[in-house]
Amino acid sequence: MFPQFSTAWESFNQIYKNFLLNVCNYLLNAMGYSSVKVGNSILKIEGYRGVSVGNYCLGFQLMYYYSMLILVSDMLPKKKLIGLPSGIILTTFLNIIRISALNLMTVYTPNWMFVGHDYIFNFGVFAILMLVYYKLMQ
Repeated sequence: MFPQFSTAWESFNQIYKNFLLNVCNYLLNAMGYSSVKVGNSILKIEGYRGVSVGNYCLGFQLMYYYSMLILVSDMLPKKKLIGLPSGIILTTFLNIIRISALNLMTVYTPNWMFVGHDYIFNFGVFAILMLVYYKLMQ
């Protein structure tokens, strides 16, 4: 309905995706792996398959749901002001760990990529955010 908003959102997605991939690339290289960014959405350790990062991998839905949970919760406004940005920053940090770890899985446990992507990391990120939420509610 509003193509100008869609274009702006896609542009923002690409900027954020580049940020995530660049940080993960730096992290993997700092750990001694020779990683390379391929195109606009793939990060791989040289000689291995790599990980493709799509728009749904950026964590925006999780940031949105977490933010809405904070906003509708019965907590002090001061805690909400702490919880909102910390949840967004934490989600970004956890996503960097997730993308980097999935790349390491292509090297060490490639047969577990599906389980790692769909279950282990999703559960881990969700559990950490729920622990932060629990602490904010106290």
